Amino acid sequence: MQTTATFRLFGDATLTAEAVTRQLGILPSRAFEAGDRISRRSQATRGSSAWLLSSSPGIEDGTELAEHLHRLFRDLEPVTAQLWDLVDAGYKANWFCSIASYATEHAAELDARPCSASWPSPATCGSMSAARLATMGLAKRTHIGQI
Repeated sequence: MQTTATFRLFGDATLTAEAVTRQLGILPSRAFEAGDRISRRSQATRGSSAWLLSSSPGIEDGTELAEHLHRLFRDLEPVTAQLWDLVDAGYKANWFCSIASYATEHAAELDARPCSASWPSPATCGSMSAARLATMGLAKRTHIGQI
């Protein structure tokens, strides 16, 4: 099984990735600003900022997805209040998860216990408002590639 996970914050042209780094005090794995060129070969520019914190430098073989999420929670839990402030300021937050497996490998499982009371989990999502879940990129159902 090959897995990875990334916590992502997106903002419009007035909400910068640099501001996220300053507010959280965490260096992102990758960051882009609105107006940056998409690539050296293209004149197209990004329409929004992006601040990305990955669980690992790349896709890992043999690591459970839950381990990737726990790594991210460990780094982000100390700044939970600041993350909610960023969401309240207009940033959109979500989780990107990738799992690739062969037919003979086991299915991925995530435990329902929350890492803290400040973070929604599948078990606590039912009690949160749909608007609050939407601003975090969470839904009451899990979608392939994004939770």
